[in-house]
Amino acid sequence: RSPNKQTWPGYWDNMVSGGLSVGFGIHETAIKEAGEEGSIPSNLLGKLKSAGCVSFFFESERGLFPNTEFVYDLELPPDFVPSNSDGEVEEFELLPVSECLERVLSPHFKTTSIPVSLDFLI
Repeated sequence: RSPNKQTWPGYWDNMVSGGLSVGFGIHETAIKEAGEEGSIPSNLLGKLKSAGCVSFFFESERGLFPNTEFVYDLELPPDFVPSNSDGEVEEFELLPVSECLERVLSPHFKTTSIPVSLDFLI
């Protein structure tokens, strides 16, 4: 994540994520965020698949909060390199599974993205 983000600045995160806005559907938001945060072209986004949702509670300094993350999977070509266009991402890295798991379990991974990453790894 960008060091300039208001929440979890500089933390590790999933490749693409974003909140729902009024007037936008879940699938529509996933496509919009994938274009903005990862510059994933529309011809690849046609293969975007809903993978369900993950529900959990998380605790912050403001209290305990219920949360539901809608999960989408997309198999990308091996030569695809994401690039950020909205300034919300500092860098992208392709990691082996073992290193990905280490980062997910570290204190520097965005709390609300951990369940989505673990769901994918199961």
